[in-house]
Amino acid sequence: MSWIDLPFADNLPLIPLVCLVMIFGSALQSAAGFGFGMATIPLLMVLGAESYEAIAILSICGLGQTLYGGWSLREHVKWKRLTWMILLGSATLPLGVWMQHRLTVLEPETVRQIFGGVILSAVILQTWCRIKPRDHVHPFWGVFAVVISGFIAGLAGMGGPPIVLWIMAHRWSNPESRVTMWLYFAGLTPCQLLFLQQRFGSDVSTSMAAGLILIPITLIGIIPGLWIGKRMSKTTLRRAGYIILTMIALYAICQPWVFPSS
Repeated sequence: MSWIDLPFADNLPLIPLVCLVMIFGSALQSAAGFGFGMATIPLLMVLGAESYEAIAILSICGLGQTLYGGWSLREHVKWKRLTWMILLGSATLPLGVWMQHRLTVLEPETVRQIFGGVILSAVILQTWCRIKPRDHVHPFWGVFAVVISGFIAGLAGMGGPPIVLWIMAHRWSNPESRVTMWLYFAGLTPCQLLFLQQRFGSDVSTSMAAGLILIPITLIGIIPGLWIGKRMSKTTLRRAGYIILTMIALYAICQPWVFPSS
């Protein structure tokens, strides 16, 4: 039984830590433009949440941000493209959720190591890939990116990297790129929560309620994130974000060996 299953009164010491994790993830996202899920999910798991609980919390907290961003840039939406992306991603998402359910037989430390490996792989992929934007990208790469994204979103709640790389390959305007990514994930969220609910039951509903409570806390992180973002270059922010995510991933991977009693 994880801390989310218990009454808040029995977990007062954890509440400030959970709030700090959400503020930190939101600040990282606001400053660097990425990393909310990759930072918060493993840290919530370190605090004792199950993987599906952490994903449900993140999904609820992030949904408001993505919907607001999508609404503010709605004139840049290409609805035909967005529709097939959401439908295809939603079709592959259940396989990832099924795989996540299979992982529940493992020790929590092992599951955290797997999630750390996913984060580290994503960071390496985005760091090493040098994609030159072009006017036309073969449709295969779009289908491939969305299929992988949907699967990883179901498995670990971190389906962003394949979509980011695919979007970077296009000569789209910054607003079009951002709104495509935001509304894609907003469209996946209901399916993600539905399939998690079917697989893991009432714990997901409890986590969704916790996510609603944490939304105001998450919004607090936007303020320092934007402040930092205005004072550092994009390149510096990106590098700092990758370093932070690498440290979190390495901790999740090495923690059972370095701190076996924690």
